Amino acid sequence: MNIHEITIGAYTRNLKNLLSIVEKAENWAKEKKISDETLLQARLTLDQFPLVKQIQITSDQAKSSAAILANLPVPSFPDTEATVQEIKERITKTIDFLNTVTPDMIDETTLTTRTTPNRYVPGKGFTVYNHTFYSALPQFFFHYVTAYSILRHYGLGIGKADFNGE
Repeated sequence: MNIHEITIGAYTRNLKNLLSIVEKAENWAKEKKISDETLLQARLTLDQFPLVKQIQITSDQAKSSAAILANLPVPSFPDTEATVQEIKERITKTIDFLNTVTPDMIDETTLTTRTTPNRYVPGKGFTVYNHTFYSALPQFFFHYVTAYSILRHYGLGIGKADFNGE
């Protein structure tokens, strides 16, 4: 495997799964007469971000990680989604961006020498390798799992096959 498959491939596959889950949630919410606002503001606990923010962060992690790996500017998506349709569009835009990052755009020889800023320790940086494996991938999957868990917790009939895209 190469870094493109491990990252871009995983982000793309799981964002497609998330899009499918959000589409199921949209249909479920319509059947239950749950408004977009109520659905998007659902959360597991009071001190955790709501569904909309979980999905925004999932998107942000994927696109920023891909941009860092390919040494591209990070696309900016304002966090203004207020409807399920807008969330679906954000996921789709993220997938579209990921599809532009090809394996040949990632110089694997620089992963342990090129650095990215460390927002927690100003003036310090992470190697691209450390950023990818100890920050970007865990953050992506944390917020993806949390979005899935919020919808499951509220009663959407989804399971492991939806999460894995089987």
